[in-house]
Amino acid sequence: MDRVDDAIVRGREVRHSRPQFLEIDLGRARRWWGWAGYLLFYALVAVALVALLLQFTRSAGLAVGLVVVMVGYMSLMGRWAMNAIDQHHGRR
Repeated sequence: MDRVDDAIVRGREVRHSRPQFLEIDLGRARRWWGWAGYLLFYALVAVALVALLLQFTRSAGLAVGLVVVMVGYMSLMGRWAMNAIDQHHGRR
């Protein structure tokens, strides 16, 4: 009864076939659109943070500077983390 193949639903036995694999299109055009969408989202979040910080600081220079430091730090840490994962799995 623990196996998925042996599951009984409402008195009937349910047979499960093997899952079909999903192929991900890694073509160049799709990759570029993915990167463009990611960067656009990143920029929109940065603009929203600047607008929020402008409400608190009333200084555009300080708000932009804080966002640049925060986003730069997050990007750097994310990059280092991805490199560590890639090296751990032997992809580099």
